[in-house]
Amino acid sequence: LIDGATAGLSAPSGLALHEGLIFVTDNESSKIFAFDMGDGTLIDWLDTGLPTGSLMGINFAPDGTLWLVDAVENRIFRITAKF
Repeated sequence: LIDGATAGLSAPSGLALHEGLIFVTDNESSKIFAFDMGDGTLIDWLDTGLPTGSLMGINFAPDGTLWLVDAVENRIFRITAKF
């Protein structure tokens, strides 16, 4: 469905499905990518600014809050949207 190299993924490390999108973390770039679940089109991405090797697991809570694991600093991040 998704060609990681073409999409800009170097070292995919986490995967979560949410509201018709596939979210993938990249351990090398510390970016989060969102792809359309139907055709694999890249929708958007977020550069977390974390050091290389940080991003690992990713998951969504029932309320839509995004949770990330930082393996370098042994931290957990919560990302919420503000409107």
